[in-house]
Amino acid sequence: MYEDSLEAVYLFIERAGIRLKVNEVLVECLEDGNTASFQDLIEELIVAGPDSLRIVREILSEVDLMLDKMKEKAYEGNYETKCDGDCQAVQKSGNYQSHIVMMNEIQDYLNDWLWGLIYLSTRHEWAQAYTSSNKSRWLL
Repeated sequence: MYEDSLEAVYLFIERAGIRLKVNEVLVECLEDGNTASFQDLIEELIVAGPDSLRIVREILSEVDLMLDKMKEKAYEGNYETKCDGDCQAVQKSGNYQSHIVMMNEIQDYLNDWLWGLIYLSTRHEWAQAYTSSNKSRWLL
């Protein structure tokens, strides 16, 4: 019982740490105007192989959340109401569009790698199941 709750605490702390790191890297990317630092982070995880699948999913979740917030802010800040007898919404120009485009590119990049890791993970599991079934078949 104690070990299960301790494991849950470790997982929570790990998730929080991952989300903080991802936020740092994403903010850096948006400030610099390129995705190189994010790609470096992901490539380090990819080298680790299928074991990093859970972490990449966590990163994708954080990217999705950040992108949704950016779209919401862009939508809220992109319109102002003018009332000259008739109230109407007038579109303002915002600087969110370039950030949203970059975040969509990051999301696509991450989804591509995630599918690759899912494939590797499945292939690895099948290979283990196949080799273990072959070994047991030949044992007497």
